[in-house]
Amino acid sequence: MSDRMFDSRTPDVDELLSKADAIAFARHQMEESGLDAAWLAERTGLEEADVRAMLSGRVSRYGMDEVGRLVLAFGAGVGAYRASAPGQGRAFF
Repeated sequence: MSDRMFDSRTPDVDELLSKADAIAFARHQMEESGLDAAWLAERTGLEEADVRAMLSGRVSRYGMDEVGRLVLAFGAGVGAYRASAPGQGRAFF
């Protein structure tokens, strides 16, 4: 019997949290700078429809490489960003 708690079809919780953090970061940066999805799409090389889908939280069909491009577009390192609790600011480490 496997010692894994979940089977391979179960989403990786760490990956889902990382994606959520990346999306939160990109949305925050866009709001602060007044940029839009078209700019982010051009900057990342992604389709605008995909950027809009990711920004809306529909990230399950996208890998960390696509979602990570949103963070890289603002000059932050992938994996270096973690959103803290709402209203508590942002944490980089």
